[in-house]
Amino acid sequence: MAYRHERIPPVKLNEPLPSSDAASTSMRATWVPAVNIRETNNAFLVEAELPGMTKEDIEITLENNLLKLSGERRFEKDVSEESYHRLERSYGSFLRTFSLPPEVKPESVKARLVDGILIISIPTIEKASVPEVLPINESPQSGLESTRVPVVTLTELHDPNSGRIDARRVAEYLNISLKDLAQALKKNYTAVQKTPTAVSLQAALRPIKRSLQILEEVLGDRPSVLAWWNSPHTDLGLRSPLEVLLGGQGQAVADMLEAAVMGTPS
Repeated sequence: MAYRHERIPPVKLNEPLPSSDAASTSMRATWVPAVNIRETNNAFLVEAELPGMTKEDIEITLENNLLKLSGERRFEKDVSEESYHRLERSYGSFLRTFSLPPEVKPESVKARLVDGILIISIPTIEKASVPEVLPINESPQSGLESTRVPVVTLTELHDPNSGRIDARRVAEYLNISLKDLAQALKKNYTAVQKTPTAVSLQAALRPIKRSLQILEEVLGDRPSVLAWWNSPHTDLGLRSPLEVLLGGQGQAVADMLEAAVMGTPS
């Protein structure tokens, strides 16, 4: 199966499916194979139903984080249309495109066709583990100022293997259920439960992590932080920050705290 790099325009896939009652129309019409996309700890897996097709009938391209899957399922040349009493299987060409996050490695994509199912494995970039703070001794004779490696705070919210923020650990810190957190992030609960450190969750988890980081620096301990999260605030319309977060507005809490740190009105 060949891979080819080119700029791929987005494609709309909202055309109606062809009618199965008109055989000649069904054979010529564009069809849309069913596709499942799931994420593991180190890859995205795209699974497409392509029964009756061989690898020579399929083309895959990945450019600028846009995955393009196309091909053609041909009608049997040695069987005439009149031989069928009913013809429901669609034939013809198809084209599907999918946007992928930036944390993928296009040079490591692999694909295989097994029992009519095309499986495309797209590895993701491994994030570095949470770094430890390394002390650097001052050396007056050198004339150089002492520096420090940036501190990664609240390491208990991170997965020790991937270094990513772990949704399950965040929920435990806030004393809320993972299901409530998934709803607040507008993410599928089953997917979050299966892969709480997924790349696709990191952007939504960062504002919450930043809020907890600021509060720990100011208040000093988790009980005080939790008390703050559960207290109403005028800047939030007398709602508690936890209510705002569970309402899907975690960024608003982070913005309010950032403004307070910077000394600017929120």
